[in-house]
Amino acid sequence: MKKENVKIDLSELFEQSDDIKSDMIFFKKDMTFLKHLLDRYFNKIFKIENIDELRECVMRFQDLSFSYTKLVDMLELHRSKLLYAINTGLQKNREILAEEHSHLCCKMRQFTSIYIRTRAEILSITEDVLEKKASRLRVYKSTGLFSYN
Repeated sequence: MKKENVKIDLSELFEQSDDIKSDMIFFKKDMTFLKHLLDRYFNKIFKIENIDELRECVMRFQDLSFSYTKLVDMLELHRSKLLYAINTGLQKNREILAEEHSHLCCKMRQFTSIYIRTRAEILSITEDVLEKKASRLRVYKSTGLFSYN
């Protein structure tokens, strides 16, 4: 099979990696929120009947955190390779860098998919606790009393 002679623009790949980096920053902040949510309300969401569901959810979240770290490391290494190739005008590794970029994008799609499912699960588990808290805050506000508990 003959390889097509396609021009690979490393600057464009680097810009795309900037977008991925921006997404990863968002995910990190949101994961911090989700972790805080689980930590803050763990005792209130912990019930014997949902212990297995909660344990599995926390394990998935831990796996997600580990995957995040690996993905960020891959991204930073890829960005440094791209930057080096751009700055030195290195031509011979363009195909390898493009393939690596494609692999990184695929990993990012997989991560995003798992992230969305895990986030929805955490929010679903904590929903009752948060609704009760919001209800109490509305009552306190309407009576003129306010509490952060």
